[in-house]
Amino acid sequence: MFTSFNRALEQNGVSRFSTFINWGYSEAEDEKETAGSLPRGVNHQSLRLLQEIMHGVDVQGKDVLEIACGRGGNVRALCKSYGPRTVAGLDLTEANIAFCLAGNRYEQATFCVGDAEELPLPDECCDIVLNIESSDLYPRITRFYDEVFRVLKAGGLFVYADDLDALKFETGERYLLELGFEMSLVRDISEHALLASDLARGSRLAALGDALGKEDAVWETMGVPGTPIYDDMHSGKRRYKILHLKKKV
Repeated sequence: MFTSFNRALEQNGVSRFSTFINWGYSEAEDEKETAGSLPRGVNHQSLRLLQEIMHGVDVQGKDVLEIACGRGGNVRALCKSYGPRTVAGLDLTEANIAFCLAGNRYEQATFCVGDAEELPLPDECCDIVLNIESSDLYPRITRFYDEVFRVLKAGGLFVYADDLDALKFETGERYLLELGFEMSLVRDISEHALLASDLARGSRLAALGDALGKEDAVWETMGVPGTPIYDDMHSGKRRYKILHLKKKV
C-alpha cells in the first residue's frame, strides 16, 4: 500500500516535498486563515500534529525510536528542533526507508527496515518510543505493545498517537496498564484531526488523485473526507487519541 503511495508521489513530482503520512492537526482559526490568505507550507498540519503529540516530552539528550517512521518527517523534525542524542526511524516499507536514507541530513538520525512486532533491538535501549498512526494495521497489536515495553528503559516514555475504533482503544489501554505502564496523558484530538483532513483534501487530491486512484487503500488510511474511517470518527465510533505512557521503574 505505502509502496504505491511513494510511487504516486514520484509520478506527480511532489515526492521530495512530502515527508509525512498522517491526518495532521488543525484548530478552528486555521480554517479562517485558509479561506483568506496564502496557504501555509505543505507539511504545516503534520508538523503541528507532532508538536501536539510531543507537548511536554523532554527529548533533549535522549535516545528515541520511531516505529513506523514513514517518509521520515517526524525524525527530521525531532533532530532539527528537539535536541535528541539519537533518533532511529524504523519502517516495514522498504520504499519509505530508501527515501529517508536518500534525504538524511542529520548525524544523529538512522533508518532501517523492521517489523513493529519483532523489533531488531536489544532490551531497554530507548528513552522514548514514538508511534503515530500505524498500530491499527498491525496483525498482533498486543505483540507490538510487548515489544515497546521490552525496548524501553525503566522510566522511559511511550508516546503513542493513533486513530482506532473506540473499543479497541479501551482494550489496548487496559493491556498497556497491565503490562506495566503508567498513563501520564490521555488526550482526544479527533475534532482537530477531522478538521485537518477537511482543509487538506484539495492538496491531497492534487498530489495523489490521478496517480493513485480514488479507491486505493491509502485514501482510507489517511482519513480523506468521504471514506468510512472519516465517517466513523465523525460519529464517535472511532477516536484519535494521544497517549503518554511511562514504563514503571
